Amino acid sequence: MVDVSAGSASVNGSEVYCWGSVAGSGTPKSMNFPSGPNYVRATTGAMHACANFPNTAMMCIGLNNFGQFGDGTTKDSNVPIWAGVPLGFAEAIGTGFDHACAISKNGAVQCWGDDTYGQLGDGVSAAPGPWVPWPVAAGWLLP
Repeated sequence: MVDVSAGSASVNGSEVYCWGSVAGSGTPKSMNFPSGPNYVRATTGAMHACANFPNTAMMCIGLNNFGQFGDGTTKDSNVPIWAGVPLGFAEAIGTGFDHACAISKNGAVQCWGDDTYGQLGDGVSAAPGPWVPWPVAAGWLLP
């Protein structure tokens, strides 16, 4: 096992496993992400899971009712789909209850999904938030 998320996802080389609400199972289940890319990280929200690749691409699966995939839609998917972050951007990823974020190598952060309580860091609260990646208004970059 390479990575595990407390929200019920793990990466084992080229396989992404989920359990609980995302997989509909109490035991780990392969989520049919494309095999072979040796995923870097898997993370889950309430009913969605995302994984990123070494080339910093990102895919998501599950509930997308608040635009959690960042693909500009609210269409759910039981097969992994490409998230809306630009290829090469997602150095690290994280998911919240109904939103997700990615951070780039230079420390820029983009978030998407539910923004009811300001989860997207854009300085406003709106429901739902942007269904596409949106820059976080942090005013800082990592060293």
